[in-house]
Amino acid sequence: MFSFDLHENEKLLKVYRQSESLLIKPVVLIILALYIPLYLAYQYYLVQKLAWLLVLWVLLVLIYAINKYLLWLVTTYLITDQRVVAVTYKSLAKRQTVELQIKDITTVRQKSSGLFSHLFKFGTLELQGGGSAVVFESISGPTEAKELIDRLKTT
Repeated sequence: MFSFDLHENEKLLKVYRQSESLLIKPVVLIILALYIPLYLAYQYYLVQKLAWLLVLWVLLVLIYAINKYLLWLVTTYLITDQRVVAVTYKSLAKRQTVELQIKDITTVRQKSSGLFSHLFKFGTLELQGGGSAVVFESISGPTEAKELIDRLKTT
């Protein structure tokens, strides 16, 4: 998927991803985007007349679905024994990597808002220090990540 180079004598402790529950909204949208046009075309006997347009529509929706899944898949948050790293993608061609040394972290803030995030146990972790910030957005197990970083800061 992607490669990440560790510094010399650095150990990767934990890899976090965004919660799978973030894919629920795009999946529902994709299902509706496929079902409604196909249903209406079938209901009003327009399948033969609009066949090429329906095929094009299905292909566009599938491209959207693959793009959403790949963006979710490659967005990764890493905790090593020396630093935290957020590798985020806004598009498949736009990668952003932000890192912060463990020794420079001054604030670790965990946010979890709404019933949805509590049901699926995900939240956001904000790390600040040294004039920069790293955000682990919508990760599964933010409490565990916060505890790991707190332990690393004290050693």
